[in-house]
Amino acid sequence: MDQHPLLQKRVEQAEMNLKTYEKRLAEWESRQGQETPAFNVDAGISKDFEKAHLVDFDDSEWGSYSLPGAIDWVWDGADGAVWFRQRFALPEEMQGKKLVFRSGPIDDFDQVWVNGEWIGGMTIEDPMAWYTPRRYEVPAELTQGAEVIVAIRVFDHFGGGKVVSHYAPFELISPVGDKLPLGGEWTYAVETKLPAAPGPQGSNRKPRGGPDDPHRPGVLANGMLATIAPYALRGAIWYQGETDSGWHPELYDERLQVRVEDWRDWWELPERGFGIVQLAAYRQPKPEPSNDGWANLREAQRDLANTLPHTGLAVTIDIGESDDIHPANKREVGRRLARWALTDIYEKISLRGGPEFESADVKEGEVTLNFTQVGAGLRAINGPSLGGFTLAGADEVFHNADASVKGSNQVVVESVAVPEPKYVRYAWQENPVDANLGNQERLPASPFEEKLY
Repeated sequence: MDQHPLLQKRVEQAEMNLKTYEKRLAEWESRQGQETPAFNVDAGISKDFEKAHLVDFDDSEWGSYSLPGAIDWVWDGADGAVWFRQRFALPEEMQGKKLVFRSGPIDDFDQVWVNGEWIGGMTIEDPMAWYTPRRYEVPAELTQGAEVIVAIRVFDHFGGGKVVSHYAPFELISPVGDKLPLGGEWTYAVETKLPAAPGPQGSNRKPRGGPDDPHRPGVLANGMLATIAPYALRGAIWYQGETDSGWHPELYDERLQVRVEDWRDWWELPERGFGIVQLAAYRQPKPEPSNDGWANLREAQRDLANTLPHTGLAVTIDIGESDDIHPANKREVGRRLARWALTDIYEKISLRGGPEFESADVKEGEVTLNFTQVGAGLRAINGPSLGGFTLAGADEVFHNADASVKGSNQVVVESVAVPEPKYVRYAWQENPVDANLGNQERLPASPFEEKLY
C-alpha cells in the first residue's frame, strides 16, 4: 500500500540522519586523541535578537511550536539558542497582582521576560540547571493590563534540549491560586545553531545513531514482527500515542491505519482484530476550554475505531494521572480491552464499553446528543451532575456548558454564552477532570468533537 506522507517524510529524515551520523563518525574518528570542548558556550544574545523580548517586537515571520516539550528538532539535533514568544489574555482576577512564572526544568539554560522585563533565568553557574524546576516572580507593575507577552530564550549546550512540565506546571499563578496555563502553541525562532557538543565524556563519546540505531523507521517491525509473522493470532492491542500528540495529532488515525493494514497483510488476516487504547488523562487540568494535541489525538483514535472494520477502542480518560505519563492502573485497561474483544471479536457479551456518541440535534439553542452502548442507561459517574461539555458558535470560541441526562440515552447541552451552537466538545483537553459521563455499568464515554451544521 502507499506510504503515508508524514511517515514517508520520517523515512527520508532517517536517511538524512544516517548521512549526518556518518559525517559525525568521521569527525569523531579524526579527533581521537585530541582535546575538544565538552560543552558549547553561550556567547549571549546576538544583535538580530537583542529586541526579541520587547512587547512590540515583530515575530510574525517566526515558526510555530507547542510548549512544553522537547525542542531538539529546532537545531536538527545540534545545540544553540532558540526563542519562544506568546501573547496571553490575563484573567481579570490576576490583573495588577504579583504573579509567579512556573515551569518544569528547562534544558539547559533560560532567560524569561514578561511584557518586556526580565523576570529570571538560570545559567551554567547554577548547579543542575537542566534538572531544576523554574519559579520566577512577576512584579505587579507588569500585570496591569489585560494581557501579558512572555518571551523565553533557551540555550542548549549539549545533548537534548527541552521545556519540561513533568515536575511542575507550566503556568502563571497568583498568590491566591488563580492560574493562567501557558501550554500550547508559541512562536519560535532559532537564534544560534552550534555543532553538537560531545558532552561530559568529551571527544571520547562516540556519536549515536547509524545503521543499528533502534529508532530508525522499520527497525522494530523488521526485527520483531517479521520474525513471528504469520504465526497464528486472533488480534492485537495497541497502547501508544503520547509522542505523536506533538506530531500532527489530527492525522494520527491515518498513520495508525497504515500500521493496522500492514499487520493484517503480514498475517494475511484482513479481519484481524485491532484494539486501540485511547490516551489517558495527563498533565495539569485547565479550568477553561482548551485545544491541545492530546485531545486531537484521542479524536483521531476514536475516528479510526469508528471507520476501520474490526477495530475497537478502550476508553481510559478516567484512569490517568496528572503527573505520570504511564498511569499505574493497567488492570482496568486490560479489562476494557477484554470487554471489547469479548463483544466484537468473540461475540460473548453485548456491551463493549462506555457510551458512544452517535448523533446530535439542535433546537432553540439546546443540543441533544444521542448515544449508543448505554447499557442500563446514561449517568454521571462521579458527582450529582455532568461536566466536561463545551459549546462554540460560528466564531469557534468554546465556552463551558451545562449538561444533563435525558432519558436513558441522551444528554442535553446548553450555554447562555452560546445561543446558536455550531460545535460541541466533550472531555476536550489533556486532563478533563470534570468529564464524568458514563453508563450505569460505570464505563466512561469517549471524548469527542462534533460539528452541528
